[in-house]
Amino acid sequence: MKKYCIVAGIALIMLAVMALYPPPAEPSEKIYVPVTVHAGDTLGIICRELAATYGDERDWREIVYFVQKQNKLNTREPIRPGDKLIVELLVERGKQLEKEKCR
Repeated sequence: MKKYCIVAGIALIMLAVMALYPPPAEPSEKIYVPVTVHAGDTLGIICRELAATYGDERDWREIVYFVQKQNKLNTREPIRPGDKLIVELLVERGKQLEKEKCR
């Protein structure tokens, strides 16, 4: 009887440890989405829409920061219709949508 209590106790401890440390999420992969700016667009709008479409869970302001950096944009100058941008997004491996233009 004592053996069963010890085995059951060890099993419960193992289950508790497994519950505290879930398996890691699928690694993310970077995708690059080309975007042409339209009238009324802002970097915030573009980044929020693309993040929602492709499933990038980062805060949109972080995405904006990297878009400004990658595209060498001056933060004091607005983007203009016709500007071409590349937006880097992080998506779960295996859940990447087809790279159709959503804009």
